[in-house]
Amino acid sequence: MMIKTQIAAAITLALSTTQVFALSCLAPDVAFTFKQASDSDKKYAIFHGTFAVKGDLPKDQKEDTTVPAKFSGKLLTSGGFDQELNAPVDVELVCAGPWCGQINPKSDYLAFIERRDDKLVFVVDPCYSLAFAKPSATDLRRVVQCATGSACESATN
Repeated sequence: MMIKTQIAAAITLALSTTQVFALSCLAPDVAFTFKQASDSDKKYAIFHGTFAVKGDLPKDQKEDTTVPAKFSGKLLTSGGFDQELNAPVDVELVCAGPWCGQINPKSDYLAFIERRDDKLVFVVDPCYSLAFAKPSATDLRRVVQCATGSACESATN
């Protein structure tokens, strides 16, 4: 009986010390992301449009990968999304453990694009922190309000 108790205790201890990994992401909120980007030391531009990837996207991705793409759409300025833009962008597909960010080249995005020296970089993490696929009219209106100094209220304050 003593051995059974010890085995049961060992199994319970082993199970209780095993780490359980789960990806926990905040709900997407353009105002929250705008504020985070504004407060960052990094420099961002906000794009609305599509990203045509040159070549194939990685399948069964297990580590961070950068793929070249061409952005087609509009740049957010003080007047709204009023400047047409076609530009090369590096898309960084970032992984956190087994989860990796992905993009759909056929989807429309509201994207916070990092400016690094002479490159534009679209960082797509597993939580899509800087990427809003198929943004709603409300999301587009809210990010314009944030950029023009109007009310910029986040639902995740």
